[in-house]
Amino acid sequence: MIGATAHFGRQTVEALAGAGRKVRALSRTPEKAGLPEGVEVVRGDLARPETLGAALDGVTELFLVLPYGMDAQPLLDRVRQAGVRQIVFLSSGAVVDGADPQPDGGPAPVNDAVEQLTGHPPRPYTQWVTDNLAAFR
Repeated sequence: MIGATAHFGRQTVEALAGAGRKVRALSRTPEKAGLPEGVEVVRGDLARPETLGAALDGVTELFLVLPYGMDAQPLLDRVRQAGVRQIVFLSSGAVVDGADPQPDGGPAPVNDAVEQLTGHPPRPYTQWVTDNLAAFR
């Protein structure tokens, strides 16, 4: 989970861990993450993709919550190298409230980059929650 300590990321981690799912969470400061017991918290920084190796090792599915304005390409390059097959992207962090059109295309550039990386568009977070609703009960 990239974005595990953000609002939606934390809720998703808690729901998955509560449902008995194996979760690995990225944090710049694992000792301060405060995530549920059993969650593997690994150190890494999105602004420094070279720190993401351990976080991505063996990962096949990735939940991605990005801050607005972040250049996601270096991260997605690391994700490609790691062999991640599926990405669930919560794009609301890449949206500026009330802006129409969205500056810099909003989440569209990340969606396009994810589609190029995986061969299909990212699964919307809302669709993933619907498909996996039992984990959120």
